[in-house]
Amino acid sequence: MVNSFQKILGTGKENVTEEARETIYQMLLNGSRKSAVLSTMLERGFDKNQLKEVIDEKASEVRNFKNSDEGIKTMVEINKKRIKNGLIGIVFGVVLTVVGYLISGVFDALYFYVFYGAILWGIYSLLRGLFGLVLYKRKKPIK
Repeated sequence: MVNSFQKILGTGKENVTEEARETIYQMLLNGSRKSAVLSTMLERGFDKNQLKEVIDEKASEVRNFKNSDEGIKTMVEINKKRIKNGLIGIVFGVVLTVVGYLISGVFDALYFYVFYGAILWGIYSLLRGLFGLVLYKRKKPIK
């Protein structure tokens, strides 16, 4: 049985399709390392040598995009969204933990849930957004 991802990207030692090229570009744009992209795409059955060439080409395109005016604006917006989502995650985790604690007191329960996953994810997202925002705010758009 072939899943939908394999239908798009192909199976066997095939040439890298346009859909696969776009997937590689998006993975690199989202911060994946070249080695992680390579291993992911090798699992899909593409030729290793051709993949290396395509990944290098797409990495160059991502680098050029991130240094362009449009890329800087886009990355600033992405990082603002990460900060907002991080804050939401932290607040969500803390509120649910406090509510759980208060409810456990009402029912004389011996334990309550701490939603540390949401809190840790929120901290990670917040820090990633802050560092990214500082990085891209420092870059001056080329005029």
